Amino acid sequence: MIALQFFQSEPNAAKGLCIEFILHEYAKALAMTEKLASALPSDMLNIVEKLLYHPSCEENQNHSGVIDKLCFYCEALVQTSKIGEHLLDAIDELRNAFSKFRTAIARQLRSIHSNASFSTDELLRTLKQRLYAFFELLVPVLTTCSESETALFTLLELRKTFNHHLGENTVENLLQQIFPDGPHLLRQALVSGYSRRGFDDFCQRHETLFEGLVWPCSPKNCNLLR
Repeated sequence: MIALQFFQSEPNAAKGLCIEFILHEYAKALAMTEKLASALPSDMLNIVEKLLYHPSCEENQNHSGVIDKLCFYCEALVQTSKIGEHLLDAIDELRNAFSKFRTAIARQLRSIHSNASFSTDELLRTLKQRLYAFFELLVPVLTTCSESETALFTLLELRKTFNHHLGENTVENLLQQIFPDGPHLLRQALVSGYSRRGFDDFCQRHETLFEGLVWPCSPKNCNLLR
């Protein structure tokens, strides 16, 4: 049903839907990966199983993991919008990083000796680096979304989550690239986009998302810092 919705939508709407789902799955991946750092090995394996689809895992055999869903939505983005091809290679690297980490944890739980020269801590660091790098690759796609209210709203909706995991003002810096003259233009774009679709009061019902939203620096000061 989701695939049909992508391909039956007009191009800009399909692009917005793809990015909405990509951002939500990516937020899940960040939150679940954060839990790995303080989890017991048995819990680590459970978390990774949910992130990474494994047919051999009975409870997950009929469900895709977060990384598989992320891959599906990125492929849909490429097919419907002809952008984001570089994201697919990044997902393959992510999948490999999660697979190596899962193998290391599984060996540790079964007390199986490994000749690998890297520790689970090193694998976890690599995994996080791959995860953060994915967002950097996603930025050029997101900066093309000035007329996609769905993508813009999702960024605003997940602002606190992404800033927590990726660093202070990560989302504000990105939104400033799209709307350099101020958050009021972001709000205007959202109001205009949702009004065209018949949701005139949508932004009013989500007014709290705009609270405290300011750009990290003025366009003039940002130019001085370059």
